[in-house]
Amino acid sequence: MLQLLKKILLIIFLLLSGMVAHTQEDSLRISLLTYSPGVQIYGAFGHSAFRVQNFDKKSDILYNYGIFDFDEPNFVWKFLRGKLEYQLGKESTARLLRYYQAKGHKQIIEQELLLTQDENRKILRFLEKNYLPENRKYHYDFFYDNCATRLRDILETELEGTMRYSSEKGEDKSMRQLLDVHIASRPWEDFGMDLLIGIPADKPATFRDEMFLPEFLSDNLQQSAKIIRNGNELPFFGPAKKVVDGDYYMNEPNLFRPFNIFGLLCLLMSVLTLFFTHNRFLATLDCIVFFLLGIIGAFLLFMWLGTDHQTTKWNLNILWANPFYLFLFLSVRKLNPIAMKWTYGMALVTSLIILIGWNFLPQQFHVGIIPIILMLMIRSGAGLLHLNREQRRLSML
Repeated sequence: MLQLLKKILLIIFLLLSGMVAHTQEDSLRISLLTYSPGVQIYGAFGHSAFRVQNFDKKSDILYNYGIFDFDEPNFVWKFLRGKLEYQLGKESTARLLRYYQAKGHKQIIEQELLLTQDENRKILRFLEKNYLPENRKYHYDFFYDNCATRLRDILETELEGTMRYSSEKGEDKSMRQLLDVHIASRPWEDFGMDLLIGIPADKPATFRDEMFLPEFLSDNLQQSAKIIRNGNELPFFGPAKKVVDGDYYMNEPNLFRPFNIFGLLCLLMSVLTLFFTHNRFLATLDCIVFFLLGIIGAFLLFMWLGTDHQTTKWNLNILWANPFYLFLFLSVRKLNPIAMKWTYGMALVTSLIILIGWNFLPQQFHVGIIPIILMLMIRSGAGLLHLNREQRRLSML
């Protein structure tokens, strides 16, 4: 009887020990949360964050590298110059999920990292150290240092030797083309983005570069990241689950698109050119066009030379939106023939360069500038013909 009692107690002890061990083994769990694109432009490409659940401490915290302060002094100026500081934030996951479930305009997908407790603790230690006031801020870079690339870098650094990519085959797209896929339903934002970024955005995106976009971070890790255990490659993620089942934001198609609007403007200017002789009214319209293009060109030049943004440099949009038009438009307004010839000639030559080199220049242009280019060619050609006729007429007097 005593022996039987000892065996029963031993079995109970082993069962309890197993339950405790199981609880300790699963006490820490880290997941990647991927947000679908949102309505606001700053959320147009989605978002990424780490969810850390500590069952011993009964805590469920979201670590988020996408925090910025709209009320920060000189916010717009710092943002334009590439000097705006983002920071790591911590918040209650439950509160955040309730917020998005109530809003209903985002999907959030969760993927658990299949790591050991030691590996989870290593990542958590890094996040906690990075959250210290002296460490949490960083200079945001849209392509190379953002909410998604920070998580990629943490995983690669903290799991070095344990994590491996089984394949590093990318999509064979440039950074700009990856943006186009994700912002195609926002035609004016797409136009503005293509207007601002230059040749650096047209370099082919590597497998790692692609992960600046949250959906690519999730997909690339899901498809290629592996955990190495005893020489074997094991899955990096558990099954994906939808923790917020909201809408995946997409604009409704409409005719109010850059190509259509600028196409109507080009058509109007073409009709005026064909049916009216060159006069002060048309010269004034040209003056307005060159002034607006000069303003745009001056802004592009500022983004090239006056900011820390690497991808806004070497921007060939400056060929058609030329800042020199600002110096010339006053003379055009006064109908100065020499200044007008220079202005029309510059517009005609640069427009021809863009059209002829459309598929050969190192920068991809937005299709919406084609009507603008055609309008410049038509008006510049007509203006030069008029000036030449006037010059011949005056020489015969």
